Amino acid sequence: MGAWGSGDRLPVPVTPFGPLQALADRVHELNLRGRSVEALRAVDAYDPLVRLAGDERSARMLTQGRMYCLQALGRYHDAAEILGAAEAQAAGVVAPARQHRLALADGRAEQRLGLALVATDRGIHHPEQGDR
Repeated sequence: MGAWGSGDRLPVPVTPFGPLQALADRVHELNLRGRSVEALRAVDAYDPLVRLAGDERSARMLTQGRMYCLQALGRYHDAAEILGAAEAQAAGVVAPARQHRLALADGRAEQRLGLALVATDRGIHHPEQGDR
């Protein structure tokens, strides 16, 4: 074991995920197995607990999981609304509801959703065709 601060070893394991990441992983796994409705129910159950615990990283992953589930169910407009709200929250502003309605009306929201899903999909394991 190296000296304190030498970089050889940290005193506490550090992960980019929150301590309740297993809940978000469960939602992701259910959705990949084609059980999107069940995954949405899990998000509804897990989200208040994760937020109560103050685990913002896992809360963001649950929000992303909700978006993926809605997309898998063909509810693109609902998924796009979640994406818009997440983008606004990340930017520190709340986008007016009118802007969301206009974006949804002209179809650009679905294009943005598709691009966001492609961009965030890197590194995620997809089951073989037989698992669906």
